[in-house]
Amino acid sequence: MSDRLHILFRPTSFFSRNREVVVDGVVRTRLERHVFSRRCDVHLDGRAYSMRPKGFFGRHYVLELAGEEIARVERTGFIKNRYSFVSSGPRTLVIVPRGFWRPSYALLDGEREVGRFSNQGTFGSQLVGDLPADTPLPLALFMGFVCLTVREERDTNASS
Repeated sequence: MSDRLHILFRPTSFFSRNREVVVDGVVRTRLERHVFSRRCDVHLDGRAYSMRPKGFFGRHYVLELAGEEIARVERTGFIKNRYSFVSSGPRTLVIVPRGFWRPSYALLDGEREVGRFSNQGTFGSQLVGDLPADTPLPLALFMGFVCLTVREERDTNASS
């Protein structure tokens, strides 16, 4: 058994916003993106999770199970955004964007880097995560959702 969790978010088709999720080489689920919102639904092990931006200008992101919030990320910083997990157990987890043209995202536990998400594939269409093996899969999916949403926001703002 590996001491790392390897997770891949790949588009289900060229024009789709939905993502197939591959965990350690096995397809586990799909992120179903809503057409007119940034909300995302995922079914995992018989449970239905919902992920979405929340609050003024998407300053927060939430992971919900059966309508109950189980994790939250808050965007902090003005020029250099950091995404801090409020409900992630005993850890102090933060996602920090790195780079500009092909951004990656470092996952920090305090000040120590414990994982990373990076864009790969044609036009950076895939998101690849390398996380600690003890990361709960719903939390790993939520981290990927936050990275995908942050990238979409950045791309939208850059093109306008």
